[in-house]
Amino acid sequence: MLNSGDSYQNKKDDFNEINNSVSNVGNLDIKIVPNSNKKDDKKLDRISKLFLLLIGFSYIGLTVFSLLWAIVFSGFNISENLALTLAELFTYFSVLVCLFLVCKRNKEYFINEIKDYKKYLYGLAWGAITLAAELLVSYLMGLISTENNGNQEMIEMLTLNYPTILFIVTVILGPICEELTYRVGLFGLLREKNEILGIVVSSLIFAAVHISFTDTTLIAELCAFPIYLTISFLLTYTYKRHGLAASVTAHMFINLASFIRILIYYNNLWKN
Repeated sequence: MLNSGDSYQNKKDDFNEINNSVSNVGNLDIKIVPNSNKKDDKKLDRISKLFLLLIGFSYIGLTVFSLLWAIVFSGFNISENLALTLAELFTYFSVLVCLFLVCKRNKEYFINEIKDYKKYLYGLAWGAITLAAELLVSYLMGLISTENNGNQEMIEMLTLNYPTILFIVTVILGPICEELTYRVGLFGLLREKNEILGIVVSSLIFAAVHISFTDTTLIAELCAFPIYLTISFLLTYTYKRHGLAASVTAHMFINLASFIRILIYYNNLWKN
């Protein structure tokens, strides 16, 4: 038979133990781990995204800058093509300086992007995938027209004449500026309203600005559009999935492959 006094005392001791445990919860040092799946561009404020879009929205603002630089360089005894190439180089450099100054308040975001080595590995992987997709689409479009579009013809000509400058412009500065513009700026702003809309619009605009209708045939430009659209879509997906450092790395990888291909192709052509 149970002793009622002992039963009451046991219940009282159990209650006091529970009460003390609950009281000690407030003294625990609980660290809340941020959600690692949080979208990277959510860390940037809207003003920064808008500025990235406006300052780097190439071929509108950049064209004006390039013409101004070209006028400056035209005073020296250099060719017109070299003047335009130097103009583009200094244009990209000017944009990067502006981006650095205005986005200084987001330096933690950019530092974290640079420090995360995994993003570079993802970038290389997606760069290889994007390059393979580009070659496939290029092959299919080549069945319709083998003529290069105006943008590609200009890049090839300048690469052969000024390889060092074109390497800096197309392999290093260009990818950085374009990823900040089209992925962080344009896609980042649009995805706040609708992510699918952001992917579609940013991909279409990126492809459109690489098309020219001045020096080549209409069919050549139309055939080039799906190629740039494929590249843009996969770069946007890379940015969406892995962040800025990954998409910049992928973009650099693609442009580097193109740069090397141009040098090898024409070097073999000259030998033959």
